[in-house]
Amino acid sequence: MSSAMSAQLYTTTKQVQDRSRRSWYRLLFYDHLGYIDRLPEATLGRDKVKVWCMKCFERGVANEQRADSLRGQHVRTTVEIEQALWALPESLPPKERWIRSAGASLLVHIQDCDLQDPADRARAQRDHDQMNLSPRRQRRVTTAHTASSAATVPLIC
Repeated sequence: MSSAMSAQLYTTTKQVQDRSRRSWYRLLFYDHLGYIDRLPEATLGRDKVKVWCMKCFERGVANEQRADSLRGQHVRTTVEIEQALWALPESLPPKERWIRSAGASLLVHIQDCDLQDPADRARAQRDHDQMNLSPRRQRRVTTAHTASSAATVPLIC
């Protein structure tokens, strides 16, 4: 997908302008069109905005445009297609629709998304593993790390 396409998307014009406080992985996602206007359909619950992976969204728009032209019927505008993508139901699998902007969800998407850069995918996996360990799993990782460190220290007599 070319960067020229993302410049043409209506969704790009409806993004928060100051993105400097966002994490690196959050910058790879588009906010819902209604987020800056505080529309209720832009969020899930009280505080999590609906987001699309930028690369998946651009691919979705291109796929819909292609499908429209193959049908030979009414070809929707880019804005109409974008609005349809944002309106997809939550019952669809997460890879086929927007997702909730929770850090763990975003990291999992990035590490599983074939459209993402391999370096970003690897970084997302590392960050997810570090940030989302349960206390029990954290103890096991720490214990295993301590045991392996002790095993590699040579004994001096």
